[in-house]
Amino acid sequence: MRSTAGFKRRARCRAAASAPRTDPFPAVANRATSADRHGNRKGGMDSRKEALLDGLADFLLAEGLEAASLRPMARAVGTSDRMLIYHFGDKDSLIAAALERIAARLVAQLSALSAPHPVPADALRPRLMDLAQADGTWPFLRLWLQIAARAAQGDALYAGVGNAIGRGFLDWIAAQIDAPDDTARRSEAARLLVVIEGLVLLKALGLDGVCRPALDQGP
Repeated sequence: MRSTAGFKRRARCRAAASAPRTDPFPAVANRATSADRHGNRKGGMDSRKEALLDGLADFLLAEGLEAASLRPMARAVGTSDRMLIYHFGDKDSLIAAALERIAARLVAQLSALSAPHPVPADALRPRLMDLAQADGTWPFLRLWLQIAARAAQGDALYAGVGNAIGRGFLDWIAAQIDAPDDTARRSEAARLLVVIEGLVLLKALGLDGVCRPALDQGP
């Protein structure tokens, strides 16, 4: 009986090791696992860690990635840098978790703005441009530009996080579009994403007011 029980335990371990990951940020999957070992031993986030995540998300939206050092973040959420490491494992896992929380907030905002039914891409474009220029959305998009800048410099963490967020936004756009088939829908969504990303960059440079009238005229 003892050897049978041991065999079953080993089989369960092998099955768990081979199961596919569903981590939305695959680039930081290993760091997330480390964070689980340190601060999430019971298999779920406790209320303290949830509160820390919300505070860290607020901090990054207000201060940006340049201010994302452990001590300033710890002060902002009323704890110590050592306790942040205890809960999240390391700084990269902390940043990834906070960005994931921010992405979830943006998804909630986008969901509230979703049309009751799909619309043609030309009808969706002005709504997306308004969204890109809205004051309530700008803190998210400003942070998105910072993620993109760090990814462009070769930072693997931000490249992975940015890729996941970008693909998620592309999927959301595609779900809003009325098109003959999925290929056409994805193609239209990609075109709209290019327009919106360009508008976000130009807004950061103070040029959105120059280019918006031309975009409103259509292709």
